[in-house]
Amino acid sequence: MKKFALVGAMAAVALSACTTTNETPIAPNVVRLDTSAQGLLFTGRAGQDTLTKAAQATIANGYTYFRLADVATGSGSQFAGVVSSGSANAYGGDGYASVYGSSISTPVYSPTAKIGATVIMSNENGPGEWNAADVLAKAKGK
Repeated sequence: MKKFALVGAMAAVALSACTTTNETPIAPNVVRLDTSAQGLLFTGRAGQDTLTKAAQATIANGYTYFRLADVATGSGSQFAGVVSSGSANAYGGDGYASVYGSSISTPVYSPTAKIGATVIMSNENGPGEWNAADVLAKAKGK
């Protein structure tokens, strides 16, 4: 029974996590994207989500191509909760009772990923640049 409780708690932590991206305008053709992901299902998507947001920002600002600069990545873990289990036994008779109990708490940590990148947008296809429409088409295909 304890194994099922632990597996259920870990599954809930994995499913309750998410990915968020903050966009900070720097210039008419430059934005900074900072993506944070938490949970087993989302940390592997942080890179693709950042690339998709870069493509969306490029098109929203009237540009066709973009490149990434000043990219920084990191990973780690974050406290997500505690799984506890316990047991108690009561013994008694006429007018008295003895109660014995014990419990175990196990901390659960969720993996994290962070990606920061400066997106430089243009309408000319230069070296190392991505076509924003192509990136979005590939993202929709998945």
